[in-house]
Parts: sequence; C-alpha cells; structure tokens
Amino acid sequence: MCFKFFFLLLFLFVLTPKINFSQCCSSGSPLGVTSNTGMVDKGIFRVSTAFRYNFSEGYLEGTKPVSNYGLLSSSNYFFQGIVLNYGINYKLSSELEFGYFYAKNQYLRLLPGQYLRCRGLSNATMIVKYGLLNSVSAGIEVSLGTGVKFPFTFKPKFSNNVELPADIQPSTQAFGAVGVMTIKKEFSKIKFTSVFNSRFEYNLTNSSNYHYGSRLSSSLIFIKRINNNWAFSLITRFDFLSHDQNMGKELINTGSKTIVVAPQLRYILNKKWYLIATFENPVYRNMNGKQITYRYSYTFGLLREFKL
Repeated sequence: MCFKFFFLLLFLFVLTPKINFSQCCSSGSPLGVTSNTGMVDKGIFRVSTAFRYNFSEGYLEGTKPVSNYGLLSSSNYFFQGIVLNYGINYKLSSELEFGYFYAKNQYLRLLPGQYLRCRGLSNATMIVKYGLLNSVSAGIEVSLGTGVKFPFTFKPKFSNNVELPADIQPSTQAFGAVGVMTIKKEFSKIKFTSVFNSRFEYNLTNSSNYHYGSRLSSSLIFIKRINNNWAFSLITRFDFLSHDQNMGKELINTGSKTIVVAPQLRYILNKKWYLIATFENPVYRNMNGKQITYRYSYTFGLLREFKL
C-alpha cells in the first residue's frame, strides 16, 4: 500500500504537471482568523488567538458543479492563529500575526481512504497602522496600514521525497506585502457599530519558482451590542484571489471570487476576556477553471487586553 501511494504521488506531481489540486486551502494565515480591525489605544497590549476548522468538497467550474471529476474527494484544515497588537501612540499601532496548521488534509478520490497531510507554521505578518481620523464625539475611526509577510522557512514540505502540492503547503515560502484599511462608525445611543475592513496581500515568487496569487478581501461588519456581556455581529466578506503562477506560467485552475456570510457571537467574561464564535458560509463561489470548493468553516477565539 505504501508503494502504491508513493507511485500515485509520483504520477500526480511529476508525470502530470499540468494537473493541479486547486486552491482548496490556501497557504498563509486564513483570513477571518487572525485579522483584527482598526487601531489599538496608546499603551494597550492586545493578545488574541483563534482556532479554525475549514472544510471543502465538490468541484465547480465557474459557478457550475462538476461531477465525477478531480483528484480529491474533499479537504480540510485545522489552524490556530495568534495576533499581538500594541498601541504605540494615539496615531500609530503595531500588529504581529502568525499561526500554525495542525493539519492540512487532502483526501484522494482515486484511492479511497488515502490522503495527503501537511502541518507547519504559516507566514507571519508585521503591520504598522496609522490613524487618519479618530473622532470620539462623532464615533468615526479611519486607519490605514502597511506591512510585510515573511515565512518561517523557505523550503517546501515533502512526503515520501516528493514535494507536496502548493495549496497544501502551510506557507508561501516567500516574502510578501500587505495593505489594510479600516473605516469604523459607532452609533453609541443604539449600541450599534458598522465596520468596513479591506486587506490586500501580494506574494513574491518562492525558491520553487511558484508564485501564489494576490488576495483582496473586503468585509462589511455590523455589530449589535445586546447587553454588557453579549454582542452579535453579521459579517459579509468578498474575497478575490488571482491566478497562481508556476515557472512563470499562469495556472488555469487557481484563483476565485467568493462572497461569505458569517454570523458571530461575542461574550465578555469578567469584563476582561472576550470569547468569540463564528460560523462562515459561502453564498457565492466563482472558481477559475475547475476547483474543489470551500463549503464552510467555524472559528472559536479568545481575546484579552492589557494596560502597559
């Protein structure tokens, strides 16, 4: 069975380079796990972590289902993200985010019961945010940020001496750039907040001559505080992923446009700990070429702020 599995890997990755597994579980830190919005007050140190499970199944060509196709029956991942924020002054705040994939699994349709698995650190990101506007009386905050992505390793992961597919790798193995923007409006009288958050990521080509596509993610978030302990949020997010490139050639079966709706519950414990639960469901998926598609994910997070 081991030799059978090895030769299947060899066939998939060496003899058929034009076939790719598609972007079922992208490399780097998954959005919605480690991304915070807005600024942090001066002297405040914020620590947050979140655990995310993501599941993908079924192929789409554009928006149409494709049956009896593809190398995979399904895929999933288990990820933990960590974000550290610090308010430098009233205009600047810093952010460091990183995470670990405990498992990225791809289940092979051609060999039922067999799967590929990879684990490891994701890319880390360092961002500096500048507050363009922060009016407490008007309840408006506008901030811009820029930063750099960097990997913890420049070497890809292997299985049985065969390099694993790009989309199951835990990181991009390359540097990149990040830009973020947040517009926040608070309506204190009705305990309601609206947030627009946008993030753009660009990746450089790694040592395997693989270039992960750029990502633009924009979210509209509505937050309603129910009482002093509970709050409910409704998140609508648009994700755009451009094509990947391998050896300078654009890969047809990569890149997508997705709209996700995510209800979220937040509970404040002892006025110190924030417990957060989120369920994501894609309501629109438009895949480039033919790709296995994202079905749902859920996230459980914990946040705490400290005055330094």
